[in-house]
Amino acid sequence: MDPDFIREFSVLVGFAGLYIFGSIFLLKGHTTDLSAMHGHGATTSEGGAPTPQRLNRRRKAIAREQASKSAE
Repeated sequence: MDPDFIREFSVLVGFAGLYIFGSIFLLKGHTTDLSAMHGHGATTSEGGAPTPQRLNRRRKAIAREQASKSAE
C-alpha cells in the first residue's frame, strides 16, 4: 500500500474517532425530556387521568387578565 494512502486513511480514522468519542464525551449525562412530545404535553397522574400542561408565569398572568376582562 502507498504510504500516502495509509497516512490519509489514518488521519480520516483519527478525525472520525475524535468526532465519535468527542460527541460521546460532550453528551455524557445529558438527557432529553420527551414527555412533552407525547400527548401534546399532557402527563398522566397515578390515576391515569391527564393533567393539563403547566404554563409559565407570564402566560398565567395573561390568562388571568383575559379572564378578568371577560368577567366584566
